Amino acid sequence: MHPRRGIVRRTTLSLALVAGACAESAAPGPGSTGVLLQPERASASAGHPFTLQVTDSSGVPLPDERIEWSTSDTTVAIVSAGGRVTPLGEGAATITATVSAPGGDASSSSAITVLPPSAAALVIAPSEAGARADTRIRLAAVAHGDTASPLSPRDVAWISNDAAVATVSGDGIVTAVAAGTATITATSAGERATAAITVIGAAAEPPPSGASGAAWYVSPAGSSGGDGSRGRPWSLDFALGGADGAIRPGDTVWLEGGTYEGAFTSTLAGASARPIVVRQLPGERATIDGHLVIQGRYTWFRDLEVTTSEAAPDNVMGVDIRAPGVKAIDMIVHDNGGNGFGVWSDAPDAEVYGSLVYDNGRQRATPGYAHGIYAQNDRGSKLFRDNVVFHQFGYGFHIYGEDGAVRSMTFDGNVSFQNGVGTTGGDEAQPDYLFGGLMPVRDLAITSNMTWHAEYGGGSVWVGYAACECTGTRVALRNNYFVGGAPVLRLERLGGLRVTGNTLVGSGLPASLIEETGGASDLSWGGNTYYGNSAAPEFQWDGAAYDFAGWRAATSVGAGDRHAGDRPPGAEVFVRPNRYERGRANVIIYNWARAGAVPVDLSKVLDRGERYEIRNVQDWFGAPVASGTYDGGMVPFPMAGVTPAEPRGGWVRAPIVTGPDFNVFVVLRK
Repeated sequence: MHPRRGIVRRTTLSLALVAGACAESAAPGPGSTGVLLQPERASASAGHPFTLQVTDSSGVPLPDERIEWSTSDTTVAIVSAGGRVTPLGEGAATITATVSAPGGDASSSSAITVLPPSAAALVIAPSEAGARADTRIRLAAVAHGDTASPLSPRDVAWISNDAAVATVSGDGIVTAVAAGTATITATSAGERATAAITVIGAAAEPPPSGASGAAWYVSPAGSSGGDGSRGRPWSLDFALGGADGAIRPGDTVWLEGGTYEGAFTSTLAGASARPIVVRQLPGERATIDGHLVIQGRYTWFRDLEVTTSEAAPDNVMGVDIRAPGVKAIDMIVHDNGGNGFGVWSDAPDAEVYGSLVYDNGRQRATPGYAHGIYAQNDRGSKLFRDNVVFHQFGYGFHIYGEDGAVRSMTFDGNVSFQNGVGTTGGDEAQPDYLFGGLMPVRDLAITSNMTWHAEYGGGSVWVGYAACECTGTRVALRNNYFVGGAPVLRLERLGGLRVTGNTLVGSGLPASLIEETGGASDLSWGGNTYYGNSAAPEFQWDGAAYDFAGWRAATSVGAGDRHAGDRPPGAEVFVRPNRYERGRANVIIYNWARAGAVPVDLSKVLDRGERYEIRNVQDWFGAPVASGTYDGGMVPFPMAGVTPAEPRGGWVRAPIVTGPDFNVFVVLRK
């Protein structure tokens, strides 16, 4: 047991300036719950009210009904209940708060200087800043008089002139969204100030959550009798149960290398701003051989391997997420008897990021059963970004609603390939992505995703569901790169469909590019590029088959699209820097020219002089395919195929070697 320290409250008083004035402040006392200004002197302009707050030495506000306020000069400043000070005329006054207490009254005073109205001004610090997309900056509104001090957020109104570039919260936290410049304006007590925020480059690594909290350690040989130190680590089940309350929001639980056998349930509960982080120690390999159920909110699981041994029962899910605000980051989830991930409706605002998900399912149980990521959502939102999902027995992404809804979900930068291809010899291959089911899909953003679905039947991407007596609405497919399948893109019973900027590469066979059924409506369609055979009936629309020209003429859908030939030229390279780990990136290469190596610019991933290694995801635990020291130039990526790791699930037909035509790599800084 780790008892919590008791809090001793003293009767010493301090005055905390809340807003509207500049102050000279002392550091907050022990036990303070926040950053509170405790001024001996404060200044403000005439006509600009502000509020003083009385706290004990721990920074805890005292009830106003126990406080009597007074001023030494009513011509300079007056004070009302609640500590509201109104500066009236230039000069000096002393504001006193007297608090009644059982042991006797206590009082504290603050010296107030009232400046002429023109003497005060408002500025934002910093007034200019640059940021990468997906990072945050905290701005402070600062009032200037004879001193300067940040104002309390509660007395400042913030606004951005361009939310597409940067947004700002009510407490002055700016979130960079996309490249460009935004002006942030702060308003307080009639004063206004602005700051210029320039968003540049790619997303950067967020600050390490848990760094300010305690660090605890877990080992396969640990026990509940340990104290969570490196020398006396806990067992994993004891730590995931909270370690008798010792693990608090903001803490990090470090797993030593080794195998943790069994079924584990995490009830750890963090906070939205202070998640609990569970991750393996750097340079080690921590493997959960069993499965992981996450029932505690705001916990981040990073870097862990989750698998089930060959002797484990079928239909065992790898990672089962059932709590709000959970993140699974850079996980390796493979060879489980059931789905790799399940991310359900009782897990709003969950995120699966940068994870490798492969070889999940069992041939001997039910052919075609089990998927890479199975997800639903009916409140809040969900984010799936930069995951690599391949070689499942079933679908790659099975975003299917039957007893749960499919709405308010974002899929960005994922690559899903060769899923559903090993169960019956390939004749019943299943899609890399399904977004549909018996409930309507709504508010889906499907952006910058990729597929490779070669030498097998089955479609690659499937949106909507014919068996649903409903219509999906507000679905956007933008800037995706989808290759292979029959067809590449299947659409069913959709309205409010936005299809822009995508590239689809088909086989040139009938109905190999697009198949639409059920009557799509409210379409916004354009800027898409197709490869295949423009003279073949590659497009099937509402029951009729067309070549490219006939499809555009008959449907008026593809007027802004182009058919660019039978095969793309050269190579198409996608570099996706990891936003949680600097020096890491997914690199996806479509090698249309079949070159032996393809040069890749890693300048947004690595700094000059940093060592790196490159791993092919299809042989993740094998040797790196390349390594070296980055010199700032292009790095050649070897495109010779690797033999995929042998699945444990009893495949009828093993996955094919995709190189040199297509490979997915991960760059790691060493």
